[in-house]
Amino acid sequence: MADSTVITDTEHNYSLRIPTTTPSGQPIEIVKDQRTGAHRIHAQSPDAAELYFEIVSASGLINHEEAVAQQKAFLSSQSFDAAITATKQSVVRSFAASEFGFEGTLGGRWKVRRFIFLDSALRTYRIIYDPRSTVNEQILDSLVIQVGGGRE
Repeated sequence: MADSTVITDTEHNYSLRIPTTTPSGQPIEIVKDQRTGAHRIHAQSPDAAELYFEIVSASGLINHEEAVAQQKAFLSSQSFDAAITATKQSVVRSFAASEFGFEGTLGGRWKVRRFIFLDSALRTYRIIYDPRSTVNEQILDSLVIQVGGGRE
């Protein structure tokens, strides 16, 4: 990633690198906010495909089964043509994770997303991105989760 911004969030114990523009030259909008007790960083290009990456850090550990079920129910209620894959257990950046895929229409646009629920020692992170773009994979690869001054 040539021109990028490193976001280090010491309060929520992670850092990641997000480009300022996509390879095709689209500008990236980065939004940081709080939602229902969780901190969120959302980055996307205008087309919401070449770059679409979101990480939400919960205030503690959450049950993956419940969180995945709620997310899938929300997607199914919002998308008339939702195709949602079965949940699988995985390891992401050396952390235990639950993940699933989504394809369907949301907000009037066709979207493809990968959802990952990842546990560190302190909290659960929900990561959403468009897996069709290598830029999004590069952001995920740049993710470093830390505890205090050291890496978990």
